[in-house]
Amino acid sequence: KTTGGGQHEDVHPDEEVDFGTNAEEEDSVEKEQVDDSGVEEYGQEEAEAPGISPFADGEVAQGGGRGRPISVMTEHEQERPLTAFTTGGDGTSASDLLFFAGDLQVRPIVNNRKIERIPPPAYDVKSLPFKPLSATEVEAQSPEEQEPFIAGINRALGDKTSITDKVAVLGYIEKLSSSAMASDAVINSTLGHMFIRIMRATKSEVLRTKVAHVLGMLVRNATYISPELQQDGALLALTEGVRDRDVKVRRKCMAGLGELLYYVASQDEGEDGVEGESEQWALPASALQVLVRGIRSGEDEVVQHYAVQAIDNLSSQTNDKIAPLRTMETVTTLISLINSAQLDLVRGTAACSISRLVRASPALASQILDKVGVAGVYQMLNDENMRVQQGFVNVLNVALLEPSARLLKALVEDELLPILMRLLEHTSQPIRAKALLTLRLLASASASWLAGACDRKLMACLDKLTRDKDPYLTGCVAVLVETIGETLEPVCTDITTKVNEVSTSKKTSKPPQPGAELRPLKAPLSFVTVLLHVTTAACTRGLPQQPTIQTLADSLLVTADQAIVFESSQEFRRVLYILLEAVSQQQQLLLQNHASVVTHLLPALVEIATSDDSRGGSTSAQSPKGAAAAGKAAADNGGIGHRYNCIKAVADMLPILMNDKSVYDASLALPTKPLNTDGPVAATKKINEELVRHLLPKLGSLLGERDPTAQHAIRACKVIAECNPAYALVFNKLHLIPKFVDFLEPAKGQCSPNTAMLVKSIVAGMGEEEPLY
Repeated sequence: KTTGGGQHEDVHPDEEVDFGTNAEEEDSVEKEQVDDSGVEEYGQEEAEAPGISPFADGEVAQGGGRGRPISVMTEHEQERPLTAFTTGGDGTSASDLLFFAGDLQVRPIVNNRKIERIPPPAYDVKSLPFKPLSATEVEAQSPEEQEPFIAGINRALGDKTSITDKVAVLGYIEKLSSSAMASDAVINSTLGHMFIRIMRATKSEVLRTKVAHVLGMLVRNATYISPELQQDGALLALTEGVRDRDVKVRRKCMAGLGELLYYVASQDEGEDGVEGESEQWALPASALQVLVRGIRSGEDEVVQHYAVQAIDNLSSQTNDKIAPLRTMETVTTLISLINSAQLDLVRGTAACSISRLVRASPALASQILDKVGVAGVYQMLNDENMRVQQGFVNVLNVALLEPSARLLKALVEDELLPILMRLLEHTSQPIRAKALLTLRLLASASASWLAGACDRKLMACLDKLTRDKDPYLTGCVAVLVETIGETLEPVCTDITTKVNEVSTSKKTSKPPQPGAELRPLKAPLSFVTVLLHVTTAACTRGLPQQPTIQTLADSLLVTADQAIVFESSQEFRRVLYILLEAVSQQQQLLLQNHASVVTHLLPALVEIATSDDSRGGSTSAQSPKGAAAAGKAAADNGGIGHRYNCIKAVADMLPILMNDKSVYDASLALPTKPLNTDGPVAATKKINEELVRHLLPKLGSLLGERDPTAQHAIRACKVIAECNPAYALVFNKLHLIPKFVDFLEPAKGQCSPNTAMLVKSIVAGMGEEEPLY
C-alpha cells in the first residue's frame, strides 16, 4: 500500500543504498542491496512492487492512501501552459517528456530503514492493563465495539500510569498501526488528543520519542485524519518537538511532521473525509519553514535526512499549499546540503527536491543556474550520484525550454557536449533519456549544438538507443529524431545561402598548398557534417531528405568550379563528396526522394561529369589570371576528381532508380506507346531527357579518361542498356558502340565484365537488320 498521492520509489538496481545510522541505538548498520524494484512501500517492511510504466496515464498505483486517487497530474496542472509538465503521455513534444512518473514518486518518511534503523515494537502482553486485540480483530469491530476498546487504551495512558507501562502501551499501538483501518480508528479517536497532550506535557524524553514515533506511524498508514487533530495542536506539538534538545525526540518529531504535512498538502481542495464536515486542514508556512531549517548545516544528519525527504515528498505536489517552499531560499539550502552531506541518499534526495520544485515553478530554473553558475551545473552533471545527475539534468532542461540569450551564451559546447555524450552511455535509462532531451532542446536553439553532437558520435548512440524498448527512452529518442528532421531545412538553407555568397564574393582566399593541413569548417558550412551524419544513420533514414539532396546538388555545382576558392573550401568539397557517396548508395533514401534526385541531383552530377575541365568551359569568360589559376587547380587532379566522383555517383544511382517500376518504366520510352500522365511518367521522362540530351552525347570524353573514371562510365551505360534495351539504338546513333568494343581489346588493359555485359545488352537490344556500327 502506498500513501495518498504517492508512487513507488525509483531506485536503480545497481545502486548501493546506505541507511542512516542512529548512533545511540546501533553502532553500525549493515549496508543493504536494493532489489530490482527498489521499493519500500508505505505500511510494509518488505514490499515487492511491479515496475511502473513511465507513461502511466494518470493512475500510477492503486490501493490505500488518504482515500483519494493516486494521480501524477492534477486537472489544475493541465490548465497551466509551460508549467504543466506531464509525466509521459504520448510523448509528442519535449515538454511532455521533461518529467516522467519516476521523477514524482514519493518515499516513506517514518520508519524508513534507509534513513534510520528502528527496532520493531517490543512489549510484554501480560503487562498491558487491557485485553490486546490483533489488527485483524480491530478491523472486524464495529465503531460501537471499538469505543470501549479505545477507552481502555486511553485509561492505560493516563497520568497515574508509569512511563515504562506507557511505553509498552505505545508499542502495542505501534504494532496496530500497520493496519490502515486500525490506524484510522486510533488516530481519529480520543487517543489522538492523548498523544498530543503527552508530547506537550511529559518531561520524559523516552516517552516523547515514543509518542512522536507512534503518531508518525499512524499518520503514515491512516487513510483519513480528522481536521480536529489540528485543532488539538498536532502540528504545533510536532513543530515544538523538532526544537527539542534531545536528538532522538527531534528525529521522531521531524519524521512525524513530514508525514503529517504531506498528508495535508496532498488533500484536494474541498475534500471532506466525513460528509457534511466543514473544517479543513490548514498548512501554515511556518511549519514548512521548520523543514527548511532542519536541513541547514549543523543539524543532526538523521534529522536532515528526515527533513529533506519530507521536502522531497511535498515538492511532488503542485498545488498552492506548498508555495512557500518554492523559493530560492529553499533551493539554496538544498544546494548547500548537496555540497556538504556525506550520505549519497541525502544528496540525491536534495537534488530530487530541487527538480520537483522547478517542475512546479519553472522560473526557478534560470535562478538556480545563475546561483550555481554554469561550472556548478557541469559539476552536478558529472557527479557520481545518479540522483544528483538526474535532478540537475531536469533543472537544465526546464531552463532550456525557453532559454534566455544569456544562458545560451554561457553554455560552452566543448564543455557541455562531452558531459551529455557520457550521460548517453549511463547505466540509468532515465538519465540517458533526459540527456537526449537536453540535446533536443539545444539543437532547437542552435544547429551548431547538433553539429557538435554529431561530430561526437551522436548518431551512433541514437542507433544503439533505438534498440531499447523502454517507453520513456523510446519517446525521447523519437522527439530528438523529429527535431533533427525539422532542423534539416533551415540548415540546408543556411548552407546554400553561404555557398552562393562565397561564389559571388569578390574576396578570394589563397588555395592551400599541397600537403597542408585542412582548415576546419566554420558555421554554417560546418553544418554539412550534420547532413552527412543524418544520411548515414539508421535511426534517421526515414526522414524526408529533399532539402539535403537539393543543397547537395547546388553546392556541388558551385564548388566544382576550381576558380572559386574560399576559406576551408577544400575541406568543404571533401565532405560534400563523402555525402554524395553516402546518398548515392542508399536505396531507401533515393526511392523515397526520387523526385528531388531526378530533378536536382542527377542533372548536377551529369553537368559536372561531362564538363571539359573543372566546370565545362567555365574558365572561358574569366580573366587570364583567373583562367590560369583554374587550369592549375584542374591540373592538380581537381577537375578530374570532380568528374570521377560524379560519374561514379551516377553509376551507383541509376540501377536503383531504373530498376524500380514506381520510379522508372522502360516501356514509356518506346515511341510506339502513348505516354500518359499517371505513375512514374514524370520521373522516367526526366531521367531519359538527362541521359539522351546531356550525358550520352558527351560520354566520349569520359571514356577517354584514365581508369577508374572510364570504368564507371561503362558501368553506367551497362545499367542503362540492361534497364531499357531501346537505348541500344541511341548508343548506335551516337557512335558509342565502337568505343565500347575497343574496351574489349585485351592489349589496352581496360576489358572488364561490365564492358562485356554492356556489349551483350546492346546486341540483344538491336534489331536484326540494324547495323551495330
